[in-house]
Amino acid sequence: MQARPQALGDVELDNLSAFQRALLTIDGTVTQFIEAYTLEKVRIRVLDHSAGCAGDLASWLACDSDTEVLRRRAALVGSDTERLYVYAESVLLPARLSTDMHAALNRETGGLGKILLNELLESRREGLWYGMQELRKLPPALGVGASLYCLTRTYRVISGGQPLMLITEHFPAA
Repeated sequence: MQARPQALGDVELDNLSAFQRALLTIDGTVTQFIEAYTLEKVRIRVLDHSAGCAGDLASWLACDSDTEVLRRRAALVGSDTERLYVYAESVLLPARLSTDMHAALNRETGGLGKILLNELLESRREGLWYGMQELRKLPPALGVGASLYCLTRTYRVISGGQPLMLITEHFPAA
């Protein structure tokens, strides 16, 4: 795992459940997998999105550090149980997204995977790193308290040979 952030600790795969191992390695939409595994509909709650610059992530997005990006945070929660399944932080390059994708980001109640599927965009996911992490200073809307111990993975979505987005998904370890 090259260039893995120092905040991520090692993961003992033998100590994870089959569900947790699948979450770290799945190459499809996480929402569909969680729904199939838990037999519970999953709702996407977009917590916030804001414009910014690529900064330190520029090399992973194959752009300049001052390139405009859209930062989006979302929670995937069980529609019946309200259980937090995933806290996701995404960085998207608006200049590389179609007009339809821009519109979908503003209106879509589904996750980014669903938006990509609906756009019929040929893309691939490239896993970058994973590990254990304690998250602090979480958005209050998550309703999990001040910190959360998670399995975390980061991957990028590539289309036409260029990264479109960098997605970090945090799965509560408990």
